[in-house]
Amino acid sequence: MKLRPYPKYKNSGVEWLGEIPEEWGTESLRRIGRITNGSTPDSTNEKYWNGNIVWFTPDDLGKNQTKYIRESKRKITVAGYKNCGTVIVPKNSLILSTRAPIGHLALTAVDACFNQGCRGIVFKNNFNPSFYYYYFLSIKGVLNAYGQGTTFFELGANKLAIIPVVIPPEKEKETIVNLLDQKTSKIDDLIKKNERLIELLREKRQAIISQAVTKGLNQNVKMKDSGIEWLGEIPEGWEVTRLRRIVLKFIDYRGRTPEKVDYGIPLITAKNFENGKINFKLSQEFIKEEDYDSWMVRGLPEKGDIIITTEAPLGESAQIQDPKVALAQRIILLKTNKKRIANDYMKYLFLSNFGQNTLLREATGSTALGIKASKLKSILLLVPTLYEQNKISEYLYQATDNIDKLTEKVQSQIEKLKEYRQALISNVVTGKVRASDKA
Repeated sequence: MKLRPYPKYKNSGVEWLGEIPEEWGTESLRRIGRITNGSTPDSTNEKYWNGNIVWFTPDDLGKNQTKYIRESKRKITVAGYKNCGTVIVPKNSLILSTRAPIGHLALTAVDACFNQGCRGIVFKNNFNPSFYYYYFLSIKGVLNAYGQGTTFFELGANKLAIIPVVIPPEKEKETIVNLLDQKTSKIDDLIKKNERLIELLREKRQAIISQAVTKGLNQNVKMKDSGIEWLGEIPEGWEVTRLRRIVLKFIDYRGRTPEKVDYGIPLITAKNFENGKINFKLSQEFIKEEDYDSWMVRGLPEKGDIIITTEAPLGESAQIQDPKVALAQRIILLKTNKKRIANDYMKYLFLSNFGQNTLLREATGSTALGIKASKLKSILLLVPTLYEQNKISEYLYQATDNIDKLTEKVQSQIEKLKEYRQALISNVVTGKVRASDKA
């Protein structure tokens, strides 16, 4: 079905909304619904928690992937409800996160309340909640523009109340909702299938790496007991040793945090690690040129050096490409004995299931697992001959590169589907196209 424009348009009187169909109207939100605020019971009183009253937070809304939301991570008791100023709204009310961040939303599938990071909208009888769910999905940027605050950004009830909404004829709303329910459902199914494909590609990537660095490339090679109970057999010519025996220098950059600036020497943090590579598109931070030498006084990186994250997350590994970089805390630089181990191979070994398991066995911590340099030195490594290491590295570079390219292609398709979904919703609920093929 090809969606066409409406026959006639008029000025909505709202700059960011532009023209709307001639038969449509506009009104402020407060004219079509009642806005309610949320609150949180005393978190230290156990009598207020683990009850039967659904109590939503922005985090609940952010994790919800459907139009309706039914379950909350935490629930409160009747006593908890009476203790705070939250309000129970009926099902089919719109719950909107108005801080940290602004714009997560869903319709309630049950009677529910929420915390102070959300506001509820209970629509009057003549106003279709599903239509305004899609409408608010389409104007997330506008909602953020209405936000205010210094310590944190918040969309206040007074500001929310004056946000303009469109009012199509009632039958038109139903037609729009039916179309968007059908179209978005199909798009969401495609997105889920592509996301599952990415999961399978990642699993395959991990399996290929783990197989190669623990069993080698020759399926007919004679095997021996590794001496590691949970690992089993390894190729006969391979050595099991400790990391400290093949690393000449462990450089830990723990200490003061350098001042961050808008440009200067790129700073590699744990956020920059992706699939065994450093990706500065994921995070861009810099330190001053004049701070570089003092910050990196413990040791300067060279091209090809191995770096590994020691916490949040643990065990991400990559190699230095451009040596003129600074390394953040929670990253350790390894200067290896190149006569014993190839850095390309070591990177894949850390990224394998074997490498991750050896790190986890030495890790400590309650809130976040981490490993100290002293413990890192003791982890086990599997060391084939240098010839085999280089062959394994060449094979894994090609195999993982092929998978990564396919993953990027699928991810690009997901992004295009999401963009199409958003554009479709926006164009239909603001009247740029009509939700039927009638002239």
